[in-house]
Amino acid sequence: MNMRLAISTDLDISRVENLPIFLKGVFDTCSLIPQLSQVVVVITGYSSDLARLDFGEYKDKVVTASIPDGSEWGNVYPTGYKTALANNADIVLEMDMGGTHNPSEIKLVLAPIISALEENKNARTASFSSRNLPGSENYYKTSRQLTSKIGTQLAKWFLLGNQGKSLSDLTSGFEAFSRAAVEYLFQRFPPEHMITPSYGPFYLWQTEIRVLAILAGIEYKEVAITYGKGVKSYGLSLKTYLRAGWGFALLLSNKIRGKYSIPSAI
Repeated sequence: MNMRLAISTDLDISRVENLPIFLKGVFDTCSLIPQLSQVVVVITGYSSDLARLDFGEYKDKVVTASIPDGSEWGNVYPTGYKTALANNADIVLEMDMGGTHNPSEIKLVLAPIISALEENKNARTASFSSRNLPGSENYYKTSRQLTSKIGTQLAKWFLLGNQGKSLSDLTSGFEAFSRAAVEYLFQRFPPEHMITPSYGPFYLWQTEIRVLAILAGIEYKEVAITYGKGVKSYGLSLKTYLRAGWGFALLLSNKIRGKYSIPSAI
């Protein structure tokens, strides 16, 4: 089965110098995956920032999607996913362009989805990267690693309950979904009603989208990755922690009010 892949990434203007390296790594790696017949990279960001970019030799393989300047940054994620679907993607892979996620590991993250789609082209399936499985490596500061593990545990306890027992990481990013899975999620949970795009903070998106996928019964597998190698890791500010706490409280409020229930008719 020939599959079309769209890789969605948000424009990290502070690491824009890494964009050519990222694009080369993406297309070099994807050229070695025989099941992929088409690969595009969807770069989403503020209109004014996107206008300054030059994609060089990759200009015909890159699609840009913009959000209004000054709007909530969390909007880049659903916008990227929707643009991927509009470009006929069978698989949507979300990853960081700044070096945190290694393009050479794309094949690892895609493998479970490719296998599922070869058996059923309409499979609702996902693949989540993890920094906590055997074989994974995390090069971020110890304080950042601890924060991520606490965030994962809180989400498992309060948002997933028994459905999250086996999960090892809900905050790593670098996740992939089949087209059917994204369409189903966005039908049941329209992005404009999600917490991250509407209120932020943007760094809760990976937790929110994974929680919704699991609650919706999307089949998934976790894959061990190398995280942050060669990238300078910074501590987090008090404001970041406070915003994360507020965002998590909103997620929990939705859960308590039954907004994450799945009607049997869907």
